[in-house]
Amino acid sequence: MNMIKTVRYTGAVCLLGLLFWAAVQSHGFAQEELNKADPKLVPERWITRMQREVDNKRIPGALLIVQSPDWGLRIANVGVSSYATGKPMQVDMPFRVGPLTRTMISASLLQMEHEWKLRLDQKLSDLLGYGVHPEANEITLKDCLMMSSGIYDYRNIEALGLSADPKFDRLRYTPQKILAEVIGSNPKLVVDPGTYAYSDTDYLIAGLIAEKIDQKPLAEILKQRVFDKCGMKKSWFDTSERELPDNMIRGYTGIHSSTLAERTMRYPTTPAAAICSPDDVLRFMQALFESDKLLHPHSYARMTKLICDYNGRPEDARGLGLMERLTGRGTFRGVEGAIPGYYCCVGYYMHRDTYILLFINTSDDPWVGRLMYDSILRQISGAPCHMRPKSGKTISSGKTTLSWDAGLLYGTYAVYVGESEKAVCEASMEKHDGVRLYVTDENTYSYEVDNLAPGKEYFWRVDTVRSRPYMEKTNDYRRYQSLKEYYPDIDYEFVPEKETIQGPVFRFTTD
Repeated sequence: MNMIKTVRYTGAVCLLGLLFWAAVQSHGFAQEELNKADPKLVPERWITRMQREVDNKRIPGALLIVQSPDWGLRIANVGVSSYATGKPMQVDMPFRVGPLTRTMISASLLQMEHEWKLRLDQKLSDLLGYGVHPEANEITLKDCLMMSSGIYDYRNIEALGLSADPKFDRLRYTPQKILAEVIGSNPKLVVDPGTYAYSDTDYLIAGLIAEKIDQKPLAEILKQRVFDKCGMKKSWFDTSERELPDNMIRGYTGIHSSTLAERTMRYPTTPAAAICSPDDVLRFMQALFESDKLLHPHSYARMTKLICDYNGRPEDARGLGLMERLTGRGTFRGVEGAIPGYYCCVGYYMHRDTYILLFINTSDDPWVGRLMYDSILRQISGAPCHMRPKSGKTISSGKTTLSWDAGLLYGTYAVYVGESEKAVCEASMEKHDGVRLYVTDENTYSYEVDNLAPGKEYFWRVDTVRSRPYMEKTNDYRRYQSLKEYYPDIDYEFVPEKETIQGPVFRFTTD
């Protein structure tokens, strides 16, 4: 067997994972916050970027949730959740979250390890017997959770008919039947155990191990160990025994072709069978990254012992059921992926204590969701942050100093102050009726505002106004060239030379 060649370790020891877990500050949300989230407070640039893909007929619809100490809770939707109803996506509509199922299975097994019911380094032969695979005595449970068992991916077995073709959507197989086909057609390992090779068979086996240890169906295990613990009341593991609700977000393929097909009823297999509403996904992410509701700190450290040792994207590292991505705007941890008809990218942006969740009801063009997510992340990371005074604070009337920290993209700053939240949100340097506008240079991160009347509520916002440097534009073009090698039909949106990055709206009152 070959040893794992580690190119990058992130959280390479459990201590680092424990320190990160302890450092995260809670900013959970209540259902009332979701109901009150005003779409008018979402920056126009976010909406424009999402609507562009709807107008180009690349996606039916998309839903974005952003939550952070700076932004609060922001929700944006474009397009439709169903071509039949024409209704937009909502945060309480069930969605097939596909690859997020693997994170939930990993969390459940880590709980079992913490309860001393199993060990991640146990061989498959110890957990399921030698019949699970001819090389079961060489493969560990951890190998499966890291997708490095070397077992052949059952989705590539033509006899099973589990390709992306819609005509196979209602085929039903038990995990045992699928494993029998894997052993019968491809008994040899494609790589040595411990070496990354994508295979959904790994999580099919992980699901079987969970069922054997807990002596329950996987649907019940995930309900008790994940959904109930996280307060996810609109989530379940789909076994096709439950009728899908009318408000289910419909998934499609063939959006910009003559082969449009609805994929909502596709029969699920273990690694992608979870159905969750977007607001439930936010609850899951918060429970995973902010508390011990789901995992003990030691187990969380095990999950986030991340490595990059494979011929994939060099900026991506993998852990137990999740990934970490390094970008020019910082690092985020989470899950990205698609199943026929559905795409999601849900992550925790560590540098800003921010959740960014994106849901798209098609899987046609994988680069669409990736670029859309990166665009939103750029807007968030580049905006001013750590605004002072904190939102909701009461200050003395007369005058006060507004201050902020620069985002990761530098420029001059436009400061808007007014008594109307809507007017401040919509103000621009060209048009800001009823709103005061102040401009500072790139080295000034505060402004003293006077003539503040007593007993009033004021709203304020700071934008970054910048001209992009030559090297940044050059790197943008290089990225386009790189992506075009993978996706020849990519429709890349270049950032304009002069840009304004809108910041969040804050408020204060005078005494």
